[in-house]
Amino acid sequence: MNELDEMTISFKDLLCRILLRWRLMFVCMLLGAVLLGGIGYLKNAKKASVEKADVTNEQRIEGYEETLTEADIQSVNAAVDTYWAYQKSCKFMEEYRENSIRMKLDANRLPTIQLQYLIDTHYEAVYPVVERKDMTADIANSYQMKIRNTAVYEEIAEKMTDGTDASYISELITTGMNNDLFFIIVNGMTEEDCQRIADTLKVVIDKETERLRELYGDYDIVLIDESYFEYASSELLEEQRRQIADYNNQIIAMNGLSANMTEEQKGYYEALMKGEEPETTEKEAPTETEQAGNGFQIGYVSKKYILLGGGAGIFLVCCYVACRYLVSACLRVKEDLEECFGIVNLGTIPVHKPKKKIMGCVDRWIISRLKENNSRFSEEDRYHMICAGIRIGAKKSDMQSVYLTGVCNDEFCEQMKALLCNKMEGSIETVRYGKSVVYDPESLEMLVSSDGVVLVERINGSRYDELKKEIEICRQNQIKIIGSVILN
Repeated sequence: MNELDEMTISFKDLLCRILLRWRLMFVCMLLGAVLLGGIGYLKNAKKASVEKADVTNEQRIEGYEETLTEADIQSVNAAVDTYWAYQKSCKFMEEYRENSIRMKLDANRLPTIQLQYLIDTHYEAVYPVVERKDMTADIANSYQMKIRNTAVYEEIAEKMTDGTDASYISELITTGMNNDLFFIIVNGMTEEDCQRIADTLKVVIDKETERLRELYGDYDIVLIDESYFEYASSELLEEQRRQIADYNNQIIAMNGLSANMTEEQKGYYEALMKGEEPETTEKEAPTETEQAGNGFQIGYVSKKYILLGGGAGIFLVCCYVACRYLVSACLRVKEDLEECFGIVNLGTIPVHKPKKKIMGCVDRWIISRLKENNSRFSEEDRYHMICAGIRIGAKKSDMQSVYLTGVCNDEFCEQMKALLCNKMEGSIETVRYGKSVVYDPESLEMLVSSDGVVLVERINGSRYDELKKEIEICRQNQIKIIGSVILN
């Protein structure tokens, strides 16, 4: 069986390698976003230019009607009709909120004057026969009819200082009847406005009394109370909030009519908006590109293309790193030596690299979360543990000479071999080190003359095929492998 076929993939190590390429991911994400964003911009700009080039709105409508289905055409036409209905309603709401005094009143401190009139018709019921009808309610209704009169509203509007429209005066006056009491409640922006309205209504009631006495007979009407006060009106506050909410809901509904349409339907929708705009409308419904302004048309830049480009850049980097990891011919993780070749790991020595002040902290954070954390051991402690493992292995097998070798012959590996030999001096009779026994004859001779061997290998530096040859050489010459030291 081939030992290399038994290697497993460490997804944790693969994820760590991918995340450590975050700089490349960021660059590729930007490049992808710019590239696809530019393609989307050119595509949308070309489409817009084709639509605008020597094509009338009527021709554009005909073109869309030829490509769309009957159901799509009916759906878009219904959306256009709904848009203009919403716009008409919104315009009415805007005018009402702008001109209505009631909508401008302070609901938390509402200026109010209340007039209370006592109506006495001198009516007495005689039982069992009722001689005549009580006319109090009819008299009160007659006063209400006279007060709620266009001429009265216009008279009040002339006395107001802010040029109030007479059609909105009715919202400031409330009338009612409670037994023999006829009451009038007047609201206004200030106490002075309330007083002007109340004085006008009192004059109207006095003039109307003479005419009503001729109609209903002799009766008395007396102003028994006139009081000014301010109070918090929850009813008015709710009415004002409801007006704002209804307006906002209709605006949202207008803007969302084309949200679920296809690109063809949206084009047909915008063409119809231009061609079927009512004469009462002051300006055309803005299209997506026109809303961006008269300069650079932001509508041409598609967020969808930008996001797809950024995502594609990140995805390509992940695929690149993963493919390199899977097809790598070099040692990936320290567990491969033990799982595939049965070689005990004596310890791991980190490969020290220059630390960057700002960006290096991201790499250190990733490594601390996904790689084995040996921060609790100092560098000297690791060397002591490795040397102790070598001594114990040599002592158990009664070895007098130990040889340190490895298939990776870079400068750092040679330095680590020399350092370990120096630290082992005196504890074992002979400790030597050399280059790869696969290619160096001198190193092979020193290996054969030794009792045991320690393999010093490097992650991403030691090749699997050379490791296999190295181990086979040791076994053919009956040289016991004490273990491995991994440089990571």
